[in-house]
Amino acid sequence: MKGIMDKRVSSIIKEGVNLLEEAGVVNARSEATLLLRFIKKWQMHHLMMNMQETISQEDTEEFINLIKLRKNGYPLQYITGTQEFMGLAFEVNPNVLIPRYDTEVLVEAILSRDLPPKTRVVDVGTGSGAIAISLAKLKPEWEICAIDISEKALEVADKNSRKHNVRITFFQGDLLESIKKTNIRPDLIVSNPPYIPALEIDSLMKEVQFEPYLALQGGEDGLAVYRRLIPQAFSLLGRQGCLALEIGYNQGEAVSDLCKSEGFQQIEVIKDYQSHDRVVIGVK
Repeated sequence: MKGIMDKRVSSIIKEGVNLLEEAGVVNARSEATLLLRFIKKWQMHHLMMNMQETISQEDTEEFINLIKLRKNGYPLQYITGTQEFMGLAFEVNPNVLIPRYDTEVLVEAILSRDLPPKTRVVDVGTGSGAIAISLAKLKPEWEICAIDISEKALEVADKNSRKHNVRITFFQGDLLESIKKTNIRPDLIVSNPPYIPALEIDSLMKEVQFEPYLALQGGEDGLAVYRRLIPQAFSLLGRQGCLALEIGYNQGEAVSDLCKSEGFQQIEVIKDYQSHDRVVIGVK
């Protein structure tokens, strides 16, 4: 490949940028720079001070291989194995959904509420554990449980919880079924469930196609999981218990109606940073 024998950092980055730009990657330069730093385990200042440094043929080939992977749509976060959420670094891999900044709106909405000092929380469909762990870091006095149907996702979440030194009780199971078998009665149930209509999955960005289908697909209209989760949450929550749900940009009214029909009150729809509906909160 042209440029691969030139081992200067500046030339290798330029080659990576050109390849990513060919694929339409918007942040080609920052991504190419990050991938080289990832291989070399360099901080940004080290790279900037050593643009004329030469690196080994082995590192050069690894860099080009990662660039090709990214060029084909493989998510940058899965390549580097990390994604930031609420100011924390989370390990991610193809067994879990990549945490999005939109989901920070859900966490912030929860933190803004007047909840009991020792709030008992259940995070449904925890994935990487981003929501549960962020709450545990910011509210260490809360008692937090997290559930996922995927054993491999729970392995990632458990590793992240140990990395951030928080105590979370993990359960494997479908929605709230495993909690029903315990004596746990939560004050708050939170979830970022699958909410993309099945027929829309194939039209999503290439990067999203690599994420776990089970964590994305919400049935024919995107509401299938809400129809199951909302009644379970209502039956499990105590009086004044709170349900907080992330939703798709056009699902505010539909999810609010589902909550209302089940008996939730004080229903609120919260918008994200792009002024799209993003969170529905209801109180029992």
